[in-house]
Amino acid sequence: DKGSCMAFTARKWGLVSGSEEIKFSLKEEMSSLEIVMESAGIRKQDIERLDDQMGKVLRFCGGHPLALSVVGKAIKSHREFADDLALKDVLEEYMEGLQESPWDIFHEEVDGYSYRNLTSAFSASLSMMDRNKARGDSYPMSCTEMCDSLVVIQRQGWLPLTALCALWGLNGEVKAKRVLREFVEASLVERKDRVGSDGGRTVGVRVHDLQLDYFQQRCKKDGEGERQWHEKLVQEWKWEEGESTQRVAWDCGMKWKGDVTGDEYFRDNLCRHLKGAQLKDELCNVLSDPRWVAERLTRGEGLGLQEDFKIFMSMGGEEEGKCEEGGTLWSLRKVAREARLSASYVVRYSREVWFQLYDRLLRFRDKSELIRVYLCTIERDAERPWWK
Repeated sequence: DKGSCMAFTARKWGLVSGSEEIKFSLKEEMSSLEIVMESAGIRKQDIERLDDQMGKVLRFCGGHPLALSVVGKAIKSHREFADDLALKDVLEEYMEGLQESPWDIFHEEVDGYSYRNLTSAFSASLSMMDRNKARGDSYPMSCTEMCDSLVVIQRQGWLPLTALCALWGLNGEVKAKRVLREFVEASLVERKDRVGSDGGRTVGVRVHDLQLDYFQQRCKKDGEGERQWHEKLVQEWKWEEGESTQRVAWDCGMKWKGDVTGDEYFRDNLCRHLKGAQLKDELCNVLSDPRWVAERLTRGEGLGLQEDFKIFMSMGGEEEGKCEEGGTLWSLRKVAREARLSASYVVRYSREVWFQLYDRLLRFRDKSELIRVYLCTIERDAERPWWK
């Protein structure tokens, strides 16, 4: 009788207040056991005399599906590398590793929903992967460090394989895919591929909000924090003197590798990563360059461009309406506004982008040095004939 309805999941009731609440129960013991067994690849006859050990595992997980999956996959991984150990010894060794875990950020309740011991499961799985990795392939970083680098992912967002190669210091996507597969098999991340407008498939990764919370808390305990990972990604995109001539630099605020301009992730996330790396001056240089605005507008990315300007405004440190006329913040607000007003026209007539920006900003030329330089850049670099 009520027709269609929409369901939302959230850890904070305030986000969906006023809606009808539906509580999902935790997994019962038998269901929990089935999840662990399936994730660990073990049979019922394998655990016939291991009630005590399996009981400890189930009590630790507390009926949470994500914890059950992570623990089960960790047990499976450890059995594969420690094939000389009996299942009983594997379970006891794993529980010992959980008890030694120093991470304890989900032992509190969030709006009545407890995430007890989940971080210990993450930490134990990563420690186990690092121990196993020491016996096999060698990478420039530990599994724990590679997982920490995923803190750069935007919440509910996605990271392409090319960015993983840069963060993990791996040459070639084959190795990155192998590492990604190991993390997926451990239930630490989710593989998420995207299909582009050209029909091509891009391999990528996404993480659960709880996993991202875990990475963020780990980075807070590290002196470098999140900044080092954002900066590492930005540095990978920058063009350096001596680069191969096949990767011609794209000069926009600073020199970028020429092939990144066709990367949608680069265009949509550069400003966010510059903020994360605390490179405010570099972010200002990008937004102060008309070539960035033109690139975004002609690709129909006007909304994304406005988000770029909002990112800088959030770093401005000045209240709305109180910035000095002619200053950087004031000038970039003018650029953002005129770019927004030009967007719908430029989508239809992309070659008019330079004229639109130039004409709309010309009246501010004598009020702002930034806008004066902005207009001079258009006069120097725009395609001709763009004015008559």
